[in-house]
Amino acid sequence: MFLNDLQRGDAQLIESHSFRDYINTYKENAENAQFNALVNAFGLDHNLLSALMADNVNEKNLNSFGRFDALKATVDKNKAKAYFEKQDGMAIPLFKLNMRIAKFLKQFILEQSDDAIAGLLTDADGMQGYVE
Repeated sequence: MFLNDLQRGDAQLIESHSFRDYINTYKENAENAQFNALVNAFGLDHNLLSALMADNVNEKNLNSFGRFDALKATVDKNKAKAYFEKQDGMAIPLFKLNMRIAKFLKQFILEQSDDAIAGLLTDADGMQGYVE
C-alpha cells in the first residue's frame, strides 16, 4: 500500500522516517482498520477484544477467567446473523450462529498473522467480511 501511495504521490513523507518506518506504519494502520471493522461488524466490546489480542493467548488459555466467554457475550447477534447470512447467502439458525461466532472470533484472535488479518474485506455495500 505504501508503494502505491508513493507512486501516486499520496504518501506524506517525513524526513526522519526510514522506509521500514513507513512499512510498519501502514501495516499497523491496516491492522487497526481490520480490528475496528470486526468490532463494528459484530458489535463487539473493543476493550475486551483488544485485551485478548494483546495477551499471549493460545488454544488452552483463551478462555482463562472467562475472558473469551465475556467477549462472545458482547456480540450483537442481529449484526452477526446478518453478516453470516450475507456471507453464506442463506439463513442461519441460532444454534449454528453461536458456533460460527465462536469459531470466527477464536480464529481471528489466535491467528494474529498477516494472512488471517488479510481475510477482512469490505464488499460493495460496505458490509465487513472475513474469508474463512
